[in-house]
Amino acid sequence: MGRWYFIRHGQASLGSKNYDQLSELGMTQARLLGEYFKTHEIHFDQVICGSQVRHKQTAHAFLSGYQSQIDTSSFTIMKEFNEFNFEAIIKAYLNQHPDKQKDKYSDKALFHLLKASLLSWSQDTLINDEANSKALEESWSQFQHRVKNGLIKLQSDFQQKDSLIFTSGGPIAQVVSQILNIPASNCIELNLSIQNTAITQCVCQQDKIYLDNFNHLPHLQSPDTHSLRSFS
Repeated sequence: MGRWYFIRHGQASLGSKNYDQLSELGMTQARLLGEYFKTHEIHFDQVICGSQVRHKQTAHAFLSGYQSQIDTSSFTIMKEFNEFNFEAIIKAYLNQHPDKQKDKYSDKALFHLLKASLLSWSQDTLINDEANSKALEESWSQFQHRVKNGLIKLQSDFQQKDSLIFTSGGPIAQVVSQILNIPASNCIELNLSIQNTAITQCVCQQDKIYLDNFNHLPHLQSPDTHSLRSFS
């Protein structure tokens, strides 16, 4: 039996020119998670990351808190657990809905824009014209297939290993949806609910994958750390 800890990256740099970098808060969140694993003697055999910078930075900060001497060159990189290009999907959606375009969005308005964009993407209603071809080079069904391939690889190579998998909210929601056979609209709801450095734990046993825990933040439960929670 193997336990897989899917960990969403720490807070990234939403609103900056490069989202794919952890903020100072994101580094702190990941370090505290590592400290929690160390304190509670939660052991693991393997570190797996998506290839995006925020995944690797989260893993490094986690290991700092865990006080581990693991060589980062030993990380297994799995692009199957990369996030979809949400910025490009929003841009494609706004190209079709110019009335939704604003110079600045509140957090609430940005949440609703992202949700509408993802729903449109999942329903294959975004226009794949020349201006949007790069944004839509991966369809929703291709994204589903990519994450499914990642799960198949985990079952093949890490079935009996306790593994940390540093990834993003989209792939985690897709993993849960495929295990529980959840429709796309509910998958998007799950995606948008996943907090930074939250743990979603699965168990692999005899070629079956079971969901054991979802969106768990044991390291940010105390009054001193509760304010460190975030969704970006």
